[in-house]
Amino acid sequence: APSATNIVRFIDQPPAASSTISVDTSIQSSKGIKELSSEDKLKIANLIKELARIGHEKEIVENKLEQERKLFETQMKTLLTDYDKLMKDNQKILTRYNETKILLNEYEKRSRIKPPPPS
Repeated sequence: APSATNIVRFIDQPPAASSTISVDTSIQSSKGIKELSSEDKLKIANLIKELARIGHEKEIVENKLEQERKLFETQMKTLLTDYDKLMKDNQKILTRYNETKILLNEYEKRSRIKPPPPS
């Protein structure tokens, strides 16, 4: 059996005068689509349909994932904004509580120092 050789050259390299491009014998002996049996043609057609279906499903899933990602980002931004507002409100309430506590302590001190009203 003759040995098949594959010659690789770069586009900018001119082909050598003595070089010939050989094709592997297994490729030369492969059948064309016309020569395939109807069963093989049906298998190929079904594989192509399956590939198209899977490609379409992939596109649908990717679109749905992108929509869910955008929704998640929007929800996260809303939650973070709400969280910041709650923390600011909490700080205001805590400050007001502390101010009220100080005022109450001062009031209690004054009421203890005050002489009792004359009877």
